[in-house]
Amino acid sequence: LYTIKFEFRMTGYVVWEWLNDNNTYLPYSSEVSTELEMALVANRKQVHLGQVDAYLEPFSVNLPLMHQVSSYNGRTRTVKRTSIHNNHPLARGLKWEWNFHHEHWFPYGAQVAEALQGAMDNGTAAFACPTLLPGYSFDLRAMVQQNTSTRYKRKMRCTPCVPYNHPISSLVPVHQPSVTPQQSATSLPTQPTVRPRNQNQSRPSAPGPTGPQAAPGPTGSQAAPPHRFSGSQAAPPHRFSGSQAAPPHRFSGSQAAPPPRFS
Repeated sequence: LYTIKFEFRMTGYVVWEWLNDNNTYLPYSSEVSTELEMALVANRKQVHLGQVDAYLEPFSVNLPLMHQVSSYNGRTRTVKRTSIHNNHPLARGLKWEWNFHHEHWFPYGAQVAEALQGAMDNGTAAFACPTLLPGYSFDLRAMVQQNTSTRYKRKMRCTPCVPYNHPISSLVPVHQPSVTPQQSATSLPTQPTVRPRNQNQSRPSAPGPTGPQAAPGPTGSQAAPPHRFSGSQAAPPHRFSGSQAAPPHRFSGSQAAPPPRFS
């Protein structure tokens, strides 16, 4: 085993994220992040997310309190802004996601995406990052994530997205990551193949985001998405409902948190 060092620098572009039910931060889309940053600099008090993304119509962000609020049930979620460097995958227009079911894909958080991209760029085939994702390992050759307890596997992918290239304002304090500046990712041997589950067998809770993506965007009760992944990340529905389980990028009335860590 050996360790790969990933540095999370606080300069460059801005990414806004919301906290899901798994206590993991998931990124809003590039367009929503840009709108929130511009509103913050303009000293606006509130931003109605539906004006940027129709799927987020039920949600607004209270900037003084840094809360996302659902008009469905009044539930609030914490939001934060983080600075990423210009070589971060999101700044390069690359989004890492995990598959919940069929066409339901949910995004990983900004720090997890950077760790995955760093491992890929360094040619690491299989690794684990216990500081960010305890209980999960990744095979970048087969492009699968695995719950180390249940051995359940889910597909993952890196796909193009709108680059996060809006400069972060130096006039407003930037969120300092709760993790140490250097995260360790330990390379591991490729995990053995796991037999597919019977369709009638219950699925383990999905990792990372909730709702479909533990929706990237806020939700009334935004269910947390991929930041902790579960073997069988359960994805929330694609459209919000009273207690909408948020889709990968969209949030629900009470955004259903993404399936708790991958099972």
